[in-house]
Amino acid sequence: MRRLLLLVPLVACGAPAADEDVGGTTGGVGSSGEATTASTVLASSTASDDATADDTAGSSTGGEAPRWEERGSHGVGVTALELPGADDRTLRVTVWYPSDTPDGEVGLAELVAPDQIDTLQGLLDAAPAGCTRPAMEATLDAPLATGTYPAIVFSHCLSCLGFSSSFVAERLASHGAIVAGVTHTGDTLFDQLEGNAAPLNGVWLAVRAEDVALVLDGVLASSSFGPAIDPARIGVFGHSFGAATTGKVLQDDDRFVAGVALAAPVENPLLPGVTVAGIAEPMLMLLTREDNSITEVGNNLIRSNAMALPGGAWLVELADAGHWSVSDLCGIVEAFEPGCGDGTRQTAPGEPFTYLDNELARHITASYVTAFFALHLQGDAAAEAYLDAATPAEVVTVTRYP
Repeated sequence: MRRLLLLVPLVACGAPAADEDVGGTTGGVGSSGEATTASTVLASSTASDDATADDTAGSSTGGEAPRWEERGSHGVGVTALELPGADDRTLRVTVWYPSDTPDGEVGLAELVAPDQIDTLQGLLDAAPAGCTRPAMEATLDAPLATGTYPAIVFSHCLSCLGFSSSFVAERLASHGAIVAGVTHTGDTLFDQLEGNAAPLNGVWLAVRAEDVALVLDGVLASSSFGPAIDPARIGVFGHSFGAATTGKVLQDDDRFVAGVALAAPVENPLLPGVTVAGIAEPMLMLLTREDNSITEVGNNLIRSNAMALPGGAWLVELADAGHWSVSDLCGIVEAFEPGCGDGTRQTAPGEPFTYLDNELARHITASYVTAFFALHLQGDAAAEAYLDAATPAEVVTVTRYP
């Protein structure tokens, strides 16, 4: 279980318990002077014949799901690039983007380097059914749809891959965004399998943040994607170590105007380099309540981070979800299993329970992230009410901090 041991130090110290052509961003997360709390449970992912849902309308009525819970009106193209990274490293980058081509299916193993395909495919084939998501709904190398779009960079968890949150990236691309997922060379699943896992420290955090900045540089300079990106509408999100990376990027790079942190705090006393006081941009922070990788100490850090962010935040808490519930790679190796099937609660040590259905957990996560970026990168005011509201309270709790 080496992977869990690497994650625990992240929070070992104590802590307090659209429309594509709309420019600009919103000015903060709202005018309310107090945090408000609401809850929601969302339906499972919609069928592919709903992919043409209108993402220029307001929230759906008449019993239909709000549009952020649906695929948007675009098909999704996906491709792999190689771009320069920090310290003269070459980075493999997965890019999702709006396309007029109907969605197909692309296996995750099709997006790694040729010499890694067999290893990844073997892991995907052996993973527990229903945990890992082995393929994405997209078309490889499809033409980019004409238009101008926001761009969002994704930073993965420690020892993961740049497409390990493809379920979020696809949803964002279908709603009119270009998403670049950076695979941090030297900090990948393959490095871990070879016994060369990257360190979890402030030095490596700085390397990862520089990778994100350089990937944005590379995508903006790309003849394929650069002309289609609005440089005033740039976001960033990440999972686990990628959440801390997101915090450092927002703190240090003024080009990024909004960010999402999944399943880890952005400021942590054992991972120096980020302070919430230095993050002026709005954030969405998602917490998985049964996260036995970062434990309740880590979850309380997430809560305190969200409360203190100067730019405001939404804090989304998923009941019965684990650290890997919000990853395509849940269950692909033993250390990534907490988040699927039967487990033991970290909120009530020793108590057995069954994790939230993985498809539902990923669906909820993609819906909130899509709505957040629709508000802050696409100027979609209807998304604010979606982020604030919902019911019932059994699965998701949302707290807004102005």
